[in-house]
Amino acid sequence: MIRMIRRSRRCGLFGLIGAVPVIGLGLAWQALRLYSQVSAEMGEDWRPPRLYVYWIIGLCFMAAFNGLFGFLGAFSVFGIFVGLQTWHLWRSFPGANGPIWNPGRRHMRWGITLAYAGYLGSWSLIGLVLIHASGGAFSGL
Repeated sequence: MIRMIRRSRRCGLFGLIGAVPVIGLGLAWQALRLYSQVSAEMGEDWRPPRLYVYWIIGLCFMAAFNGLFGFLGAFSVFGIFVGLQTWHLWRSFPGANGPIWNPGRRHMRWGITLAYAGYLGSWSLIGLVLIHASGGAFSGL
């Protein structure tokens, strides 16, 4: 039980650091791995939602709004898609009344949420850098 609580808190910490775009990708992956291990130990059946759909659609909208409104438009769309992704993620978590009580459950959930936000931020940043490096060829979508 102690090991499960420690791993839950570590998942939260890794997710917090993983929220930093590009730099935190490794720790975001580690947070996802820890969450799946702890949730398997607790007997929860959680399947991560397909959030890459948000990443692809969000990047397309960010490219378009970056071309129309500049950085502020892209950042606004990023905020909207982080909110949509978080809502979808929180609805996918199993209920709090699982077979095993884990006081670190909220640390795990916030860690996963921040890790996925870091993934969205990383892909968005990489995509926008590539768009600007291409000379803005895709900015007028």
